[in-house]
Amino acid sequence: MLSYEQLDAIADSVNPVLLGLTLVVPWTPWFKAKLRPVRWIVAVLLALAIVYGMQFVDATLGWWPRWKLDYSTHSALAIALIVLWSFASLMGLAVGLGVFGLYAALMVYQQYHTWADILSTALVIGPLVWGVGAALRPRRPPQHH
Repeated sequence: MLSYEQLDAIADSVNPVLLGLTLVVPWTPWFKAKLRPVRWIVAVLLALAIVYGMQFVDATLGWWPRWKLDYSTHSALAIALIVLWSFASLMGLAVGLGVFGLYAALMVYQQYHTWADILSTALVIGPLVWGVGAALRPRRPPQHH
């Protein structure tokens, strides 16, 4: 059985690994070019701004504590990056969701956050980041018949 400290080290490595993988996505063979590399990096930067902007807003306005919850920055970052993966491939999204499920279970096991903290954070961050990805996706020209 792994110790609390070993599990903590694993938990601390998840988001840096996800970010590293996310930054190289446009140059991987499974990338489906829904976003060009420059737009991809812009999407990543905007996702980071959303995650840490929401952290600031919550610290300032106390939205999560008002509901006896805690904004999970760790969950927010993981969700934001995995949502972006949905613009690369469905396989990437499936793998990301699997990783997030394990990460969420680890955070609950380690008592960093509750399932309610994680779910409430995901329900706010997920749609915001998805909107960024959708807005940056190139538009198809209209089809003429």
